[in-house]
Amino acid sequence: MRVAVILNSVSRKKAGFFRYVYPALAQVATVDVWETRAQGHATALARQAAEEGFPCVLAAGGDGTLHQVLNGLHSGTQANLPTLGVIPLGTGNDFARLMNLQLKKTNWAARLLAPPQHIDIGKIRFGDGLGNTRYFINACSVGLGPDVVHRLAGSSRRLGPALTYLLAILRTFFTNRPQQVSVITNSMVWSGRLRVGAVANGRAFGNQIYIAPEASVTDGKLNVFIAGEFSLTELLKYLLQLKMGKIIRNERVYYGTARTVGLESIEPLWLEAEGELVCQLPADISLLAAAQPFLGVV
Repeated sequence: MRVAVILNSVSRKKAGFFRYVYPALAQVATVDVWETRAQGHATALARQAAEEGFPCVLAAGGDGTLHQVLNGLHSGTQANLPTLGVIPLGTGNDFARLMNLQLKKTNWAARLLAPPQHIDIGKIRFGDGLGNTRYFINACSVGLGPDVVHRLAGSSRRLGPALTYLLAILRTFFTNRPQQVSVITNSMVWSGRLRVGAVANGRAFGNQIYIAPEASVTDGKLNVFIAGEFSLTELLKYLLQLKMGKIIRNERVYYGTARTVGLESIEPLWLEAEGELVCQLPADISLLAAAQPFLGVV
C-alpha cells in the first residue's frame, strides 16, 4: 500500500510524528511524506496525492490541516476517493479525538490495514450565485468562532491548547458584537442576534467545546447549535458546561439537527470551518452522507 502523509511543517509536534507514527506506518506501507511550505499548501498536496492514485492520504497536523487535506481530496475529478486519516499534531485536535486517534497510543499499522469506514461530511456553498464550494469534516461556525480564529492566527501557543483557546475566547468576547443572523434549516427558522452559531458533523470544536455532544459522523445528520446574546458571566458558566459535555438549558440556546442549513446576515459576517476562514455570509450548508472513507476502526 502507498500512503501520502501531508505534514504541517511548522507543527511543534513534528518530531513526534517521525518518532511514533512514521515507523509504524512504514512497517506495512510505502510512505511518502510531503511537508507543507505555505498556508493552504496542504490542499494542493492532497489534490496531487489523489491525482497520483494514492489509496490513503493522512493529514499530519491539526484540524486546519485536516480541513485543507479534505478539500484537496474533493477538488479533483477522480471517481475513487482516497481513504483519509488524521495524525494529531495540532493545538485542538478535536476530530482526531472524536475518532480516537492519538499520536502515541494509536496502533497506526492496524488502523491503516483495517477496512475504512465511510463517514459524513458537510458541504458549504457560498459566493455569487453560491457558485463556490468548501467541505468540512468537523464543524463550521459564525459569531465568536471566526473572531477567535482571527485572534489565534497571531497568538503564541506556548501556554498549551486549553489556556490558549480560553484566553482567545475571553479576549474576543469584549470586541465581538452580536449580529442579526437568520438560520434556516429543512425543519425550522431561527432569527436573532447571536454570539455563536455552529453547524457540526462532529461533537466538539475549539479544543473540546462540546456543541453537539450526541453527534455521530455516520448518522446522516448535521447538528445545529445557536447561542444568542449573553453576558461574560454566562459565557464562563456555559463554557464550563460545554467543556463537560453538558446540554445548556436556556431559552436563548438552541440545539437541533438538519440535513440543510442556510445562514444569512444583514451585515458582513465571516464563517469559519475547522479554524479556517471560509467566506462571508450568505452560505448554504448541506450534508453528504457516507461521502468520505476514513481510517478503519480496530
